[in-house]
Amino acid sequence: MSSNYTFDAELDTVLQAASNEDLHPLVQFIKAATLSQKLTTDEAFERYYPNHSRYCHVISAEIRAFGGHTLVNLLRGGKGPDYHTVVIDVLKHMKIDCQEEETINELERKLLSHVVKDLYANLDEEQRQLIVAELKQYQDQDPKGSQELVVSALQSGDLKILSPKALLLLSSVISNSIAKIMGVSVTLSNALGGALSQSFIKIQEVVSKSLDWLYGVITSIYEIGGPAYKVTVPCVIHVAMLRIKQTNFLLQAPKAPALK
Repeated sequence: MSSNYTFDAELDTVLQAASNEDLHPLVQFIKAATLSQKLTTDEAFERYYPNHSRYCHVISAEIRAFGGHTLVNLLRGGKGPDYHTVVIDVLKHMKIDCQEEETINELERKLLSHVVKDLYANLDEEQRQLIVAELKQYQDQDPKGSQELVVSALQSGDLKILSPKALLLLSSVISNSIAKIMGVSVTLSNALGGALSQSFIKIQEVVSKSLDWLYGVITSIYEIGGPAYKVTVPCVIHVAMLRIKQTNFLLQAPKAPALK
């Protein structure tokens, strides 16, 4: 696998900046494809597991290999397509309108928006109120304004109006929910830390009671697109969450003092 690796800026920069805890779900998603994955037989994996950051290039190659058609990958010398193409393919199989010229951030936001909108629509009123109450804490507006914005974002899927922290919290819940459906054991709450971690636990408990709709969506994609989507769909959603997390971290980093 390592010999088939080529750097992909849209995926590898995220994986290289991720912690072992961040990368663990991706490793689990790939390992779940027991017959077709090559990760666990790679020399770097065998040598460094569970230090995932030491073989994040292999994780990248595996995600892209699952994102490409087997015969086409052979014509590429065993390499998968670029990550941009993988994400677009996932969106199209989920019947989400997208354009190839859109940036990776725009594509990932569309994917998360689609899932969030469906998630909110499949909750009862009590569940919705709890999620809104947790998310609005991380908005900068007054309490009433925050609640209205959060409700609007969840109903419409317009995630641009959510604060970076609220978006990180929501995307983490989505990624963790996908993992539960896949039967993969992951713990994302510890990686969030502080109040976000507590909010994550509360929201995840509510969402976990209403995952039948998401299971149906994911299952239909597998049936139409094939078993490779058991890897690409959860991986793409998790990478989208990691990109948001890393952006959020940069936004919170203290600014360097101005030069005099």
